[in-house]
Amino acid sequence: PTTQRNAAWIAISPTTGLGYSSEWNPAEIIVYNMQNGTRLHSLPFVDGKTQKRVKLRTVQGGDFHPQTGLLMLVSDDPWLGKPVLWVDVLANGGIANITF
Repeated sequence: PTTQRNAAWIAISPTTGLGYSSEWNPAEIIVYNMQNGTRLHSLPFVDGKTQKRVKLRTVQGGDFHPQTGLLMLVSDDPWLGKPVLWVDVLANGGIANITF
């Protein structure tokens, strides 16, 4: 069971086996135990340069890059300036570091 209202995507980390998902207009990534489907915790989005929290709009999908282990998120939000965001969900424990 999930408390998410919208779950447009889910990506399974090849490193941890955990599931990562978000709402359509997320301020965080939600982390799931894929063995039993329980929500473990959430990671707020943080701009990797400014270290300020950010909210994204219209996140349409995500997947892990096989070589870097970074989470790739796709959005059509025009203020982002590019459709693919790179998110490090493993390095900083407790935040999702975004590279714009």
